[in-house]
Amino acid sequence: MDLAFTPNQEKFRADARSWIAQNLPAEWKGGIYRGPSDPALSVHIQKDWERRLYKAGYAAISWPREYGGQGLTAVEQLIVNEELGRAAAPEGLNTVGMELVGPILFGAGTEEQKKELIPKILNLDTIWCQGFSEPEAGSDLASVRTTAVRVGDHWVINGQKLWTTHARYSDQCIVLARTDHSLPKHKGLSLIMVPIESTGLTVRPLAQITGQEEFAEVFFEDVKVPVSNVIGAVNEGWRIAGSVLEFERGTLKLYRQGRFSHEFESMLRLAVSSKRNGAKNPYFRQRLADVYALLTIFRYHNLKLVSRIAAGERIGSDASISKLFWSEMHQKLSALSFDLLGLEGAAYGESTVFSGRFQELILNCRYETISAGTSQVQRNIIAERLLSLPRS
Repeated sequence: MDLAFTPNQEKFRADARSWIAQNLPAEWKGGIYRGPSDPALSVHIQKDWERRLYKAGYAAISWPREYGGQGLTAVEQLIVNEELGRAAAPEGLNTVGMELVGPILFGAGTEEQKKELIPKILNLDTIWCQGFSEPEAGSDLASVRTTAVRVGDHWVINGQKLWTTHARYSDQCIVLARTDHSLPKHKGLSLIMVPIESTGLTVRPLAQITGQEEFAEVFFEDVKVPVSNVIGAVNEGWRIAGSVLEFERGTLKLYRQGRFSHEFESMLRLAVSSKRNGAKNPYFRQRLADVYALLTIFRYHNLKLVSRIAAGERIGSDASISKLFWSEMHQKLSALSFDLLGLEGAAYGESTVFSGRFQELILNCRYETISAGTSQVQRNIIAERLLSLPRS
């Protein structure tokens, strides 16, 4: 494990930091995490930002050059993620395409699929969403009930997906569906690409407690797609999805490491200005120190993961340690911000402390111990696969 950055990597960081400072959308400056409240304007700004990031060489950093990537390593990817997070830059709409679908295609897609689909991800010609979770299959993903039945040269898909992020703005959905009922539930699943505009597909946005509508229900009623839309082998979707979830749990929040640091710095300013005198109160000072220690541990854990990826190793079940750590740490950070706000924490809106930043943080981070596998699921994985304890 090598935690040191080379002189070239440090220069890469300085260049990235300078470019982000000069190009960050004005709507994201001043500490407004989610940009303008108008959804259409927000979507437009995020698309433009992602395209400019890619043209500047700060997206698809570790992807092969022959498919449009920068051909660098996971270390440079971490550096950019840290700088984007520290600047509170837009997270973008096509995170599923960049962080999940792209890696799936590299690992299991055909050469034809890679050449056709990957450039469209990079140019934002195709925005992806992920159709995995269902009303009866969230943490127990192998229990999905959405079916895909082959009829001639098409799959006919029926079922429902839930918590599908950015579905209303997406062009394609990567769907985990049951293609063989005769096999055990962890088998007989396939990954199928489904255009959002398909006949019989309905997207119903879900309002969140923050007032945003990032999530949606997606309904499939006799949706037909070509058999060639399968990624990887038929009935191998669980194995492929498992590798995706490892990646999601272990690397999806590298960007958040920088964002959490940015949030902590804002919290320090809140502590100084708080009516509760948080900067001098020993109780709050100790809690601030605890969160700072957790953030430091989180960064070193990410450096360890990236060092392993750069050495060509798999993340494996260690990804569950990362997922469990950051999701629960972030809720501790948000709880501290709420306590620092005191009575002001009950207010929510653009005119509140730090433009409602902490109130939104408090509301939005509640789902993080559920998404990509609940904390209970992560603890089971750690116990069984890393500590070799008996199955629960």
